[in-house]
Amino acid sequence: MGLNGEKVFSPEKMSKLPNTQFQRVLPELVALRTEPPLQHADEGFQAEMAAERERLLGFYEAGLYAYNGQRERWASTLRRVLAEDGNNPYYRWIVEGN
Repeated sequence: MGLNGEKVFSPEKMSKLPNTQFQRVLPELVALRTEPPLQHADEGFQAEMAAERERLLGFYEAGLYAYNGQRERWASTLRRVLAEDGNNPYYRWIVEGN
């Protein structure tokens, strides 16, 4: 299900999971990111890749909000990501559990 039904990826479910390293490690990994070494990529491709990277980071940020029980921030962040790329199979798989 998505945002309107039984959720797989929700603050209620995520906050009940055992404490994992996800909450600690993900922000540390994000802080280490660098620009990929692209060759012969035009500005359009670079802009598209940057937008996709920001969506993915937003998706992971929503996961951190879910783990921390921050329902409103989780919902608004996830809504934004899904509005931009709701057909993304990875996002749908995590959100819907399919």
